[in-house]
Amino acid sequence: GNVTVSVEGTVLDGERATPFKQRDEVTRAVCLRRRGFPVSLHSGGMLTSEKSQKWSVNVPQDVTGLSASVKVMASPVASITEALAALLREPCGCFEQTSATTYPMVMALQYFKSHTGSPQELISKAEGLLKKGFEKLAGFEIKTTGGFEWFGQAPAHEALSAYGLLQFLDMQKVWAPEGGMDDVIARTRRFLSSRRNDETSSFLLDPKSLDSFGGAPANIARAYILFSLTHAGESHVLLKKQIDALHEEARGSTDPYLIGLTAGTLYNINKREEGKALAQALVQYQGEDGGVRGAPTTITSSRGDSLEIETTSVAALAWLSDEEAFADRTQLAVDWLATRCKGGRFGSTQATVLALKAIIAYDVARARASGPGSVALRVDGAEVGRVEYNEETKDALLFGGLEGRLGAGAHELELVMTGEAKMPFSGSVEYYSASPISEGAARVTLDVGIGGGELSIAQILVKVGFSEGIDADKPLPMTVAIIGLPGGLEVRYDQLRELRTRGEFDSFEVREGNELVLYWRHLAQQKNIRIEAVAAVPGTYQGRASRAYEYYGDESKFWVQTPLKVTIAPRA
Repeated sequence: GNVTVSVEGTVLDGERATPFKQRDEVTRAVCLRRRGFPVSLHSGGMLTSEKSQKWSVNVPQDVTGLSASVKVMASPVASITEALAALLREPCGCFEQTSATTYPMVMALQYFKSHTGSPQELISKAEGLLKKGFEKLAGFEIKTTGGFEWFGQAPAHEALSAYGLLQFLDMQKVWAPEGGMDDVIARTRRFLSSRRNDETSSFLLDPKSLDSFGGAPANIARAYILFSLTHAGESHVLLKKQIDALHEEARGSTDPYLIGLTAGTLYNINKREEGKALAQALVQYQGEDGGVRGAPTTITSSRGDSLEIETTSVAALAWLSDEEAFADRTQLAVDWLATRCKGGRFGSTQATVLALKAIIAYDVARARASGPGSVALRVDGAEVGRVEYNEETKDALLFGGLEGRLGAGAHELELVMTGEAKMPFSGSVEYYSASPISEGAARVTLDVGIGGGELSIAQILVKVGFSEGIDADKPLPMTVAIIGLPGGLEVRYDQLRELRTRGEFDSFEVREGNELVLYWRHLAQQKNIRIEAVAAVPGTYQGRASRAYEYYGDESKFWVQTPLKVTIAPRA
């Protein structure tokens, strides 16, 4: 956490008849972090009175900073709050990352305003946060053409603009800035419509876009853009060639993500029978556990868990368009999504937003009082806490401070509910280890180094490349490297801006805790970057663990084994 350090110095001139006193004081806020590599173990699921939920955790020897808690989400607001807290811990330097915090806030307001008795202070707070988020999002708009781009640099990105349009449409239903947001919605619609290509029955895509927003294939981009435009009420007559071609492709497709987007598009233009036929086709891709699988990719080129979460969420939203016909499928999907929650997040930011969207829509469709009841937590068979709830409960039911009951070794945790409610839960065990824990097969690698000896200007060497076996001729989608800078160093912003202008990376930000975040819209080749930092404060320091990952596949991170260290000598 943050620690405030104050230093005071006083000099007395004893030779004068009246001693002359000189005094100076300096106060700085210092961010302290634990040594080692952060490890998070998560479990989740849906809790009912019909069946308790059990899971096991194993705590290794010699870990530091152990913390453990279990949260039961008594309402969708609790789920949104947890997601926001998790997303705010992530980098937030681009349009999509900013959306990852504003969009859940939109969903919170949707929930508040669709349920009577919601506290006015919560509504006012959410509206205030939305105002700040909207102002930041507006800064990413391309003023000359309309539309949006990650870092606000022309040309606008078609699929990202479609995502922005969906967000602004939902935002407008619950909040709008002074003067409204009709203009920004109209400009975004106009930009997307202007990208129609009637000769190919698709959309023009800027070549840069094919390697960003996950590098999605053109047919997926078409489906996503049409879903957004029809949701905005764009004339289906104007889009007839594109919609007809998409519908024809979806009828013969084995891609549930594409089928789900197409079903949603058809429901948007009130072609309910055609939409229902595709929604029915989705059923074959849903497993017994509720997850919808089989999609090769999504609009963000997600992989692993995020791919399945996005696909299941899109399917659930399509089924919710005809809730009476697909009620059992929707419930299975939402129950499965609850199991994918890890520390408040559902995979990548895009997956988290889609999952929350599906969960909120499901709750609105089936809103009912949860009634009185209780939830008890047992650790290794002994009850350690019990929390009561009723229909007024909105916050998460928290069982905190469990680390005292989790010594090294294996433990079993169990949640038991009474009452008629149905609530998702999330269990979290976090600690720091001396070496990194593998998080899947990362396709990106990172190496960092620093000049040795006592320094005045530190030379930080950053090397970002591809894992063995990865085709370097095919660019990786949006990639992030987070460099843990040792304390006492201050990066030179002028040099970072110069490196960005030269194309060494596409954007950067410096986060609290002295972390430098570098972004690439796509990583097409190995990068070797030399970054200068001023050795400002004497001392010996060690930075936080550095890592790199694909933005839409952040469950697979590459961790650098040795943190950066530096010694800064006092100035003579």
